[in-house]
Amino acid sequence: MGNTNQTAGTDAVADTNVTVSADTSNQAGIAEKAIPPVSMSPKQIRSQVIRIALPALVELSLMQLASMVDTMMVGQLGPWAISAVGYCTQPRFLLMAVFIALNTGATALISRSVGEGNKEQANRVLQTSVMITFSLAVIIAVFGFFASETMVRFMGANGEGADGAQILDGATAYMRVQMAGFPFAAMAMSVTASKPVPKSIVTPFC
Repeated sequence: MGNTNQTAGTDAVADTNVTVSADTSNQAGIAEKAIPPVSMSPKQIRSQVIRIALPALVELSLMQLASMVDTMMVGQLGPWAISAVGYCTQPRFLLMAVFIALNTGATALISRSVGEGNKEQANRVLQTSVMITFSLAVIIAVFGFFASETMVRFMGANGEGADGAQILDGATAYMRVQMAGFPFAAMAMSVTASKPVPKSIVTPFC
């Protein structure tokens, strides 16, 4: 009787060990499947860095180019027009800083999801980022449109001097134009935040 119980206990322990070993093997197999080891040469690393950084470089270059073109175009109207544009530049970039921060977080989360092989989560992150960006951009645009004169006055356009009134009116009108197009610029930045991710992975609204 004692030998039978001992044999049964030994078999139970053996079965438990086999089960634990099988579970450990399955977990190891899943881990290896989810995160495959990747070995990249220095050339491949440089290529990946350039591929990821290029969209951000193009975006920033186009933003600066737009400001340059604005200055070149209004410069033909006179010095007062250049001053008016100058009063609007910094407030716009200050408002854009909100979306630059959001895009940084979105890019990090999308990259993490892609690295984990979770396409659905990457899509959800991008969709959420776009919706938040659109909502905030509309709110800021409405506020900025009606507070345009206040913002340019805060920057120093007080309407005094020979061309003071003309500069103030021009800066206010230009700020309102910028605020009208602000949501589109913010949305473009949000979509650009997903550019380092392959197109086969990022499908925002599917």
